[in-house]
Amino acid sequence: MSRRYFVNRLQEERGVALVLSLLIVLGISVLSAGLLVTTLTESRVSSFQSWDTQALFIAEAGLEEALYRVNLQYPTEVTVNGETFNAAVKDTGSLESDWVTRIFLCSYPAPGGGGSSEHTPTIQSMDSWLTYSHPTDEDLALSVRHKLNGDGTIAMLDGAPINLVTIYGRKGLAKREVLAELYPERWFPNNALLCEKDMDIGGDPTIQGTVPHVHTNSNLDIGGSPYIGGNATASGSINISGNPTIMGDTASGVSRAWIPRVKASDFFYMHEYLMMNGGDAQDSAGDPVNPKDLGWNWTGNKWKVTGDAVDGVYYLQGSNVEVSGNPGAPDDPWEATIISEGYIRFTGNPTMTSHYEGILLVAEGDANGDGGIDGQPVVAVSGTPSGEVLNYCGAILSHGDLQISGNTRADGCLVAEGGIPIGGTPTITYNGTRYAWPFVRYDLHAWREK
Repeated sequence: MSRRYFVNRLQEERGVALVLSLLIVLGISVLSAGLLVTTLTESRVSSFQSWDTQALFIAEAGLEEALYRVNLQYPTEVTVNGETFNAAVKDTGSLESDWVTRIFLCSYPAPGGGGSSEHTPTIQSMDSWLTYSHPTDEDLALSVRHKLNGDGTIAMLDGAPINLVTIYGRKGLAKREVLAELYPERWFPNNALLCEKDMDIGGDPTIQGTVPHVHTNSNLDIGGSPYIGGNATASGSINISGNPTIMGDTASGVSRAWIPRVKASDFFYMHEYLMMNGGDAQDSAGDPVNPKDLGWNWTGNKWKVTGDAVDGVYYLQGSNVEVSGNPGAPDDPWEATIISEGYIRFTGNPTMTSHYEGILLVAEGDANGDGGIDGQPVVAVSGTPSGEVLNYCGAILSHGDLQISGNTRADGCLVAEGGIPIGGTPTITYNGTRYAWPFVRYDLHAWREK
């Protein structure tokens, strides 16, 4: 073949090469576009998955706020974002089935509310709000309400309502809903002696019964020759310098026990007689009564009982009480429950038993944190009964120190937010009675994510 032939062939195929080149460029472009779309899609999916995970974490943070606030003592004032308000979440009415509290992502006051629908702001700092609620939208607000049975009644457990929490955690384009059930737990002391501060067991006391344990959330000092029929435990240290008989375990550094705040007003609903600061008194209907007819006298800026008194539940409003003499008798004990916003002190030899659900004495005392008033305990009990007679039959609670002395015989648990100093030869018996405590706290029972 001639050279001219090959030249002509090459000239004829130049169009085919151009078409092939264009097809290759187009293919590469399509592949590049596909890779770009895939990359962008995967990036968006990855971003959404990240938002979705963060939204769930944010919803969980909202659950923590709800759980914290339903367990606050009512009322509890806090100052957040420059405003002071009550942060406690509680149905303080007559347990309405449509009660709901919504927690908004705003500063005080929260928008709307009224009737059985209570609105409150978050306790988050506005500098770092987590979006588990909404500033104004009720449908997206963190909410706490009562769980209802199939017939529309409130679901109860141990005398308290079960609560439902609804949270919407939001991040970017993602939103996660969390539904949680909070179950109530009514306080039950598992110790005959229980206190927040130091417990000092001296003398020769006897702690007995089916639940004869002692515990302090602070330090335990044991001297003398006490008999402790159960465990002796402390969250702090234990110092033993005497010759005790301890039938159970002795352990320091153990977990703290739940000791609720002792507040007289939590027991106000029990009262039959209101003894007011200044000497006036009235019954639960608000009608005036003569305190002397009840066996009480206003003397020296305090209420005093010096002999026998009428049975009943007494609420001492803004005042203290001292009981001397020997009210009650072995065959006819004084049946009373005394609730004081001040201190309660016994100096005689009473024979008394609880008038209301096993609760005998409740004293709030002062709130300055020193455990007493002018260096004295908030509750002081003593007595010298004959034989097996009980001086005190019922639970005793103190916001400060609770002092036991003499040859006192008590049947019930003794609980103090302060310390418990013991002297003499008292006998304390506790059999684990389930009293009608108003103290309830909530814990997470179950939850569901959406």
